Amino acid sequence: MRSIKFRGKRTHDSKWTYGWLVKESDGTAWISRHYHKGEWEQVDPETVGQLAGLEADDIRDHPDSHPVHQDIYEDDIVFIIDIGEQRTSRVTFEDGMFCVDYWENKEPLCNFTEEMRVFVIGNVHDNPELNSELLEQE
Repeated sequence: MRSIKFRGKRTHDSKWTYGWLVKESDGTAWISRHYHKGEWEQVDPETVGQLAGLEADDIRDHPDSHPVHQDIYEDDIVFIIDIGEQRTSRVTFEDGMFCVDYWENKEPLCNFTEEMRVFVIGNVHDNPELNSELLEQE
């Protein structure tokens, strides 16, 4: 069973926090690492993204080392290598699935094969310049 986890930037210091999410009717968002302990941190609702349930290769991997994997979240910017082709794309949640813009199509992440390499290179909140590059790429 996959873990349903969220991340968001805390309102008091703009650092990322991860865990369970509660969104109130007024739009306020809270995330807690320890649900039962009541340790909730207010986060900017615009930065909240859900864990996609897949892992990317770490961009810092070296061929001689053991692979390091990194969680993929909604609004991450990923670099995809597939049979010699390369593409940078944003992870979105649409129609009940996590997708990337993939050569003219919205491709569900669950369709990716083991031959494909996916690297998280940033996210739209910390790296707005990457989002601008995506718009130029279209």
